[in-house]
Amino acid sequence: EFRRVLFRSTSPVLADGLVILQRDLRSDAKLLVLDAKSGSLVWEKKREDHTSYGTPALWDTPNGKQIVAAGSTKLKGYDLKTGTEKWVLNGIPRCRAPHPWWWTAG
Repeated sequence: EFRRVLFRSTSPVLADGLVILQRDLRSDAKLLVLDAKSGSLVWEKKREDHTSYGTPALWDTPNGKQIVAAGSTKLKGYDLKTGTEKWVLNGIPRCRAPHPWWWTAG
């Protein structure tokens, strides 16, 4: 269930033939990864975050690509291929539309 007119999902992210959708609803919050060609579900990960309108980011790590998804109070990293939660950062300010980003010098 969503309040106001901020729609039902965030902007899709395309990576390695996959479409990533973060749907942090008041109930049944989840991260979905779909095959870009067929639209079939590759994996789905339940999330405990409350309503959030952030768009996930992609992070290329030495151990493979990760989805970085900010929720209402946590920042989490998920393996792009499997959906396995790799890490969590608690205590970020409660924010309804967080967008993770980073910059690398050089």
